[in-house]
Amino acid sequence: MTSRTQGNVLTAVTDGGGRFVFPIVRPDTYTLQATLPGFKTAERTNLVVNANDKLSTGRADAWRSAR
Repeated sequence: MTSRTQGNVLTAVTDGGGRFVFPIVRPDTYTLQATLPGFKTAERTNLVVNANDKLSTGRADAWRSAR
């Protein structure tokens, strides 16, 4: 996940159920990418995070698409 204004990059790894968590995220607008060898990179843009937000972008396995 990359901050659009600051350029900060946060990294997370999914669990066995395809869930991932970024525990501390500063308010900003982000681009989120999911990558897995053998699959096309999935990207979500313009994710706005405000103070005290809890956001869900869906399960990581729902983002996958074959190359």
